Amino acid sequence: MFFYQYQRSNSRTVASFRCRKFKKSQDDRFAFIAEWYDPNASLFRRYELLYYPKDGSVEMYDVKNHRTFLKRTKYDDLHLEDLFIGNKVTVFSRHLSLVDYGDQYTARKLGSRKERTLALIKPDAVPKIGDLIDIIINAGLTITKAKMMVLSRKEAMDLHVDHQSKPFYNELLLFITSGPTVAMEILGDDAVSEWKKLLGPANSGVARSDAPGSIRAMFGTDGIRNAAHGPDSFASAAQELELFFPSSGGRGPANSAKFTDCTCCIIKPHAVNEGLTGKIINAILDGGFEISALQLFNMERANVEEFYEIYKGVVAEYTEMVTELCSGPCIALEIRQLDPQKVFRDFCGPSDPVCLHPSFPLPRLLYLTTTIHSDFKGPTKFPKSAGSIGGSMQDSSVKSLCLASADLESYTLKKKEIARHLRPGTLRAIFGKNKIQNAVHCTDLPEDGLLEVQYFFKILDN
Repeated sequence: MFFYQYQRSNSRTVASFRCRKFKKSQDDRFAFIAEWYDPNASLFRRYELLYYPKDGSVEMYDVKNHRTFLKRTKYDDLHLEDLFIGNKVTVFSRHLSLVDYGDQYTARKLGSRKERTLALIKPDAVPKIGDLIDIIINAGLTITKAKMMVLSRKEAMDLHVDHQSKPFYNELLLFITSGPTVAMEILGDDAVSEWKKLLGPANSGVARSDAPGSIRAMFGTDGIRNAAHGPDSFASAAQELELFFPSSGGRGPANSAKFTDCTCCIIKPHAVNEGLTGKIINAILDGGFEISALQLFNMERANVEEFYEIYKGVVAEYTEMVTELCSGPCIALEIRQLDPQKVFRDFCGPSDPVCLHPSFPLPRLLYLTTTIHSDFKGPTKFPKSAGSIGGSMQDSSVKSLCLASADLESYTLKKKEIARHLRPGTLRAIFGKNKIQNAVHCTDLPEDGLLEVQYFFKILDN
């Protein structure tokens, strides 16, 4: 066994703790100091996180109590490129902030040029937010925070304080407050300069001649309506990020949620991690829906259990659903249309088989919609109150049945397989992987649309 000390200069605290047995003949392993906020105790808990790149295994050590918290376990969702100071990683649904290197070897090996900067999508380019997110991701940058906001004049003045003496200052303030904007914190090697390269020249007319592939060339109009903003330096990036995402834990500018005629959509963590966010947003917009609010959340398990409480004891996959939604960042959306709940739920696609208790209220029933093959054998029981979801399946080869729980064990299909066969153009059919990782959550019942939107954009946002 060996010992080392970790000193945090800001708080002048020193934590000495015992590390796990480690022989020099073993493969490389990297050590980080990680913090996790315990909502039950209202305090931060500190761990040593060890990562073994050869087999992708992780190990955690409780710093305060000097004991192993997690034995070495293979964990496929954590990768070497995720490990750098300031990043947030998820290990078995626990969101950890990497606050320092655990030893000099790790600092020497993994020290990098990682930077954070602000990507502000202006009102004229918000309808193209899906395309812009794709551009950011394809450039190798990571979106670590995102929020659709409505800026007040005071907030706009704070952002553009350097332009106070410019003749276009008032026009700039009027434009930036004329509609919702999307603020994002993006992270990557040399992120400040890389984002500026993606933006191109400040005047969109100049950008079209000098950098035709840049964001301002493709989506901007002139020097003010130029699609997006980015800080010029590392120092200004830190200052501007503080305006939109205060490190003190404040809210920053208000979100853009309208809380009328709305329903909720959540882009699940697996889809976010696979780089599908922009594509899903484009599909929603192309489907004729309005995205009136957007925000990235890293949800704690307790919050997810509260949000999914209606499914507890009803949906067999409840535990897996909870684990997926708190496994990494998710994107919550407020969706608006004249009849948003009914239409948008159809747009997402059929839901999964659900075992229902006979006493469960009828409006809460979720029906199994599946394909019955000609070679399917065995008795089928139909509840008297049975019905089918969707209502738009006209194909004679498809029969919509509500199967009793006795049939579920002998005949179960995955959600994406059902969705792809019955509704091939739906979000779940196109972007989903299986019945748990099915790309999106959508509100099941019309009366729950506002409640789910409020949960994210009023309760969690606070």
